[in-house]
Amino acid sequence: MKKGISAVKYIRNNKRTCFVLIIAFALTIMVMYVINFLLSATKESFKTIMLEMPKKVMYANLSDEAYGINEEDFATHEEYVDKYQETVEETENKMRALDGVKFVKRAQKIDTKYAGIIGMVVYETPLLEKEEIKGYIDHFNAKLIDGKMPEEPGDILVDKNVFANRHYEIGGYFMNDFYGETFKVCGVIESDYMICVGMPNGFTNSGWYTVICIDEPITEFNDIAEKLDLNISETEDIIDANDYRAFYDDDVVKSIDSSMDIIILVVMIFLAISVIVAYVSFMRNRVSEYCLYSSIGYSKKSIYAMMMREMIIIFGTGIIIGAMIAGVIVIFLNKTAVEPMGLIGKLVDLNQISKIMTAIICIIGLLQIPAVMTINSIKTIDMIED
Repeated sequence: MKKGISAVKYIRNNKRTCFVLIIAFALTIMVMYVINFLLSATKESFKTIMLEMPKKVMYANLSDEAYGINEEDFATHEEYVDKYQETVEETENKMRALDGVKFVKRAQKIDTKYAGIIGMVVYETPLLEKEEIKGYIDHFNAKLIDGKMPEEPGDILVDKNVFANRHYEIGGYFMNDFYGETFKVCGVIESDYMICVGMPNGFTNSGWYTVICIDEPITEFNDIAEKLDLNISETEDIIDANDYRAFYDDDVVKSIDSSMDIIILVVMIFLAISVIVAYVSFMRNRVSEYCLYSSIGYSKKSIYAMMMREMIIIFGTGIIIGAMIAGVIVIFLNKTAVEPMGLIGKLVDLNQISKIMTAIICIIGLLQIPAVMTINSIKTIDMIED
């Protein structure tokens, strides 16, 4: 019984041809993964702000209707204001009594910018009294790592990632493109939530909201509204996990994933065409070799198995080299570009790896067409002479 035909022999004797195929394939793998790493840095970084932070804090600026108040029912505007404030205070006291609510305060807020590789998110920074700030950052298990706690009006504590991302300096102005010289960075904090917090400076703000710090079992504002019988409509000004989750899924994940899917599709189409053309030429030049194998007694099945082993060795080597190159590059980029920008890089993205591997399997599947056609065209030497 004949042994299988060696797949390594041809590769060893035709190193240049095979090397070109392996390197081209490796570089394709590397480029796709590196591009995905850079795009996913935005997705991973925004996830902290848009999915994790809202699990710990929410904001509500409710309408009269939510509280069951109608200004037309009062003789004067002053009576309406007094009733409104009284109702808000009563509601906030009821909130504080709920299981899972840790802190409630009607306060000013300002906006914080945070930029990704592509896109930007603007999120909330509450302005609290000096004695409230320590409890607020403790709720997030945040710790001061540089500078000092807020002491003066306008002092702001900034998360270390935001600090790096926006190129702030301690003593420098915070969001001066929005608020001028109203707020100053007094310290840097570290937590898993990228929170910022500070003290008000007059009435420069982006609105007044009820700031609500939460834990389980409270997950979104509707959990509170149901317990307090608040009349909440879709138009209410509420910033919670539900609101952010929809924004993250629709505007961040879908746009980045669709961009990456298009990149993979375009690259794989060109790669498939190039590989198929190269492999057709590759196999056409070896028809006489295959015919010789057939003439000395090897079956078409054995020849096909050798072709598949060669293909697996070339593709497998390309994948390994591409993965190694990609690994080195993403680690380098993470240390020199992503982390200094205050972003979070995902070095190992199993979802993207599975997509790339699926695309590779599809290409290998397409290569079966020219391989089978070549096998079916094999003739023995005596048949060629006839």
